[in-house]
Amino acid sequence: MLTWIAPAFTPQALLFMMSGLAVGMIFGVIPGLSGVTAIALLTPFTYGMEPIQAIILMSAIYCGAVYSGSISAILFNCPGDVPAVATSIDGYPMRLKGEAGRALSAAMVSSGVGGIVGVIIAWIGASKLVSLVFEFGPAEYTALALLGLALVANIGAKDTIKGMVSVLLGLLLGCVGSDPVQGSLRFTFKQVYLYSGISFVPALIGIYAIAEVFNQFSHMRDRAKLEALTNQDDGKYNGGLSKEDVKLAVPHWARNSIIGTLIGMLPGAGSTIAALVGYGVAKSTSKEHKEEFGTGTVEGVFGPEVANNAAVGGAFVPLLTMGIPGSSSTALILNVFLIHGLQPGPNLFSNQPELVYPIFMSMLIVNILILFVPKYLIKYIVKVIQVPFKYMGAGIMFVAMIGAFAINNRVQDIWLTLIFGLLGFVMTKYQYSPAAMALGLILGPILEKNFRQMLQIYRGDYAQFLSRPIAVVMLIVALFLIGKGIFDGIRTRTRGKAASEE
Repeated sequence: MLTWIAPAFTPQALLFMMSGLAVGMIFGVIPGLSGVTAIALLTPFTYGMEPIQAIILMSAIYCGAVYSGSISAILFNCPGDVPAVATSIDGYPMRLKGEAGRALSAAMVSSGVGGIVGVIIAWIGASKLVSLVFEFGPAEYTALALLGLALVANIGAKDTIKGMVSVLLGLLLGCVGSDPVQGSLRFTFKQVYLYSGISFVPALIGIYAIAEVFNQFSHMRDRAKLEALTNQDDGKYNGGLSKEDVKLAVPHWARNSIIGTLIGMLPGAGSTIAALVGYGVAKSTSKEHKEEFGTGTVEGVFGPEVANNAAVGGAFVPLLTMGIPGSSSTALILNVFLIHGLQPGPNLFSNQPELVYPIFMSMLIVNILILFVPKYLIKYIVKVIQVPFKYMGAGIMFVAMIGAFAINNRVQDIWLTLIFGLLGFVMTKYQYSPAAMALGLILGPILEKNFRQMLQIYRGDYAQFLSRPIAVVMLIVALFLIGKGIFDGIRTRTRGKAASEE
């Protein structure tokens, strides 16, 4: 194993870890942007890298961005990323009480601890899970893809029905191109460019990067207020954690690290749900300060921060063992694998362990760095928020267009990026979920391919599906989630209609 993890300790790998951590922190601290945006923008530029270097860079960006969303949440009550919303509940009141340094230290150390424990659990869990995944056939992968789609339907939409519509749109777009079994063309409209299907990377750059730039441009007044607020910041973040704080934190770190990792393993759950659950668990288990939650207690920072960073490691388990992305970020990292000719799944562990183990090792090192490196970078990274977004957004658009074109040197990819950017912007405006659509676009071909293979194996006999107990259990859970989502969506709409009539 030492020879397998050695690539994570080369000077080049350590440079990519530090670079990825810095880039992730910069994108994560800017409200409206995130690590997803950074990964989408930089994916095309990994073509010239070695596979392990590209994956290490993206993993480091992911880890850094999930942590750094807490910085702007604590200092300005403007979460840099969605998971940091839970951190702002107590982090910003702590800043108002003059405890910004203590809150930032609590977020930094909790993020590092959660990330370290999450990676270790994920590493061990992935190794154990691989033996089970080897038993998977087309029926199990079909059920797993359906389960993943049922879970991701809840991402980013205001109600589950809109989330399901977003997933179905992604599935429809995934049908463009040639039939995976018969090779016949579908929805190509006689455009040669579409014969191979919709190119994932330009589409994802549009959905995540361009759409967010459009969204931020539509709220320039709010951006101006944030920039004015950051210009007034004195940059003095004195304070740290005392021995009493660490003693108070240990139970939260132990408990929420495990909870966050397990939540991260669920396709579609990710760091946001882990952070919210982590905050709730911290509040319910607090022995001395339960009534202080929401007014600026350090426990309210420990809970969500340790959970959301632990979820990062967990999200890699379904990606590496089954090829199913566990979050939006791992969906983009999946494309990095595919770009370099790698297919995540159980065979990756047996055939190319020299690639798998450095990934976990590098994530472990990055989370160790999070324990102390950000302390020296925060006051400089915060200044990035002071850059007027009209310049920052233009720069992101420029880089996105270059990246989209650089993949295949095709002008059509630029147009595709813009189209998906507009589509993502419109979906966000009307409270649909671009993230759910993106994951539907990725999981759709996996679902169709395995479903068609299953029908060929069973010669069209659907009843044979019932002879696969693992597949049946996953299918029942998926149907339950879909049914519950429809019921909850109808109930929400009915209540909203009744409230408006009153």
